[in-house]
Amino acid sequence: RNFEGYREAGIQHIVAEPRRYRPDVVLVLDGYNDLRLGASGIGPGLVGVNDIVKVARFEGVRVFIATLTPPNVHATRGISNSVITVFNDGIRAMARGENAVLVDVYQAMASDPNRYNSADGLHPNEAGYRKIAETFLAALSTELENASHVPSRVR
Repeated sequence: RNFEGYREAGIQHIVAEPRRYRPDVVLVLDGYNDLRLGASGIGPGLVGVNDIVKVARFEGVRVFIATLTPPNVHATRGISNSVITVFNDGIRAMARGENAVLVDVYQAMASDPNRYNSADGLHPNEAGYRKIAETFLAALSTELENASHVPSRVR
């Protein structure tokens, strides 16, 4: 599962972080690099995300897992919307199965994806990063204000 030289090293780094820093929550937005392989990257990408989620949950960390953003419809190098949609369906199922909080970044940006994506088709622009942050913040606020299982220092 070593795609473009980052997956295994990235997973090992992620595995160590909850043990080292003892966070109460972890925010996961991952999978784009796997999808650069097209549809063949969906399965390995979901496995990689699930590895991160399982490690965090094993360490008692509350997981917030995001869908991937929609592509810039005018970009020539981006990932196809159909591949992102299938991947995001897997993320939604994973969030349900792993009792993680789903952060639907795709839906938050779907009304105007070109407004939030750079011309390269691979990265958000400044407005896109802001929208991602706002979407995570809304999910964190909702979940942590209503959760009895979250330590009081996080509320």
